[in-house]
Amino acid sequence: MDYRLLKTFGLGVGSALVAMAVFPVVAAVARPVAKGFVKGGLNLKDQAKQAYAESKEKVEDIVAEAKEEIDEEKGS
Repeated sequence: MDYRLLKTFGLGVGSALVAMAVFPVVAAVARPVAKGFVKGGLNLKDQAKQAYAESKEKVEDIVAEAKEEIDEEKGS
């Protein structure tokens, strides 16, 4: 049997065993990190919705005031 083939096969099996041992550890660490990113994204979305609602209300107030002034100018 060719020594390089045996060496390559051994490296492949060894890599697979290391990956199987390391994956649960990495997954256990990555899950809370991923959940933190999702929570941050959801908080950012809520803040953006709130800012949009406040801005929309301000614009609607300005439009209403402008219409009121136009009506007053037409009435006088």
